[in-house]
Amino acid sequence: MIIVRKWKDLQSTLVPDLLKGDFPQCGVKYTGKYGQGLVLALYNVPIKIIKDKAKAANSNISHVFVIPKSVARVYRLDVPTLTDVV
Repeated sequence: MIIVRKWKDLQSTLVPDLLKGDFPQCGVKYTGKYGQGLVLALYNVPIKIIKDKAKAANSNISHVFVIPKSVARVYRLDVPTLTDVV
């Protein structure tokens, strides 16, 4: 099951940990580190790609959070994704 949630629903204490390091070129990052699957997607990634990545994670429940443009800029994630390049 895929649940799309609002960014403000994500615990602010988790954000720095989730966004550090390299962000995948596809624009979607998955982690099961905090129990149920968390899927973080850049604001410019099509919803179909987000859903496909969430399903591929093989988690019973995936919570999808779309990273707002302002947050992406702060963490310097505002880079071209594969869908932008192609």
